[in-house]
Order: sequence, then C-alpha cells, then structure tokens
Amino acid sequence: MEINPEKYRQFLERLDTLTPAERRVFDLYVQEKKASEIADELVLSINTVKYHNGNIYGKLEVESRKELLA
Repeated sequence: MEINPEKYRQFLERLDTLTPAERRVFDLYVQEKKASEIADELVLSINTVKYHNGNIYGKLEVESRKELLA
C-alpha cells in the first residue's frame, strides 16, 4: 500500500488532537491489541474503549481498524 505523504502529514497532525486517554487506547491498537485486551490492560469497560475508539476514528478521519493501522 502506497502512502500519500500529504495525507500522512495530516494524519500525524491529527494525532495531536487525541486526549491522553484516547492516545493510550490508540497506542495499544497500534500494538495490535484487541478492544477486550485494551480494556483489561487499562482497567476500563469495553464500552469505554469503544467510546474512545469512536472518538479516535473521528479525529483521525478513518473508518476502520485496517485503515487506522495502515
């Protein structure tokens, strides 16, 4: 998959908009953790992880985990 340099730059800029909690969840997704594993590791409910996930997708303008990890 070829990465568009401009889109990548914009993605990196949007990373700065994540709250500390969203960033912790994002960092664990990048480590290919599942939502249930993230919930366990951060001592959160699965619903809280899903809430952060929705915020992360919106702020980073991605629509799927695959796109997030790309």
